[in-house]
Amino acid sequence: MVIRLQKIQCLLNHLNWQLIALRIVHHAGNNALKTMIVVSVKAVSRLLAEIDVLKKLQISKYLSDIGHSRHD
Repeated sequence: MVIRLQKIQCLLNHLNWQLIALRIVHHAGNNALKTMIVVSVKAVSRLLAEIDVLKKLQISKYLSDIGHSRHD
């Protein structure tokens, strides 16, 4: 779980730098801007995928905990 949270933190940091780069590049021209937007969208997609995995792990752990508490 901690590793997932660290990975999400890393992805958020990466996305932050992508957004800073987008602000800088938007003056450079359409091709550079399009490239940066694609890279940023991919970063957001990876971030959302990691959050989704984390949510599934949380739900799985919750259901497991409920199952164990019913047997006690």
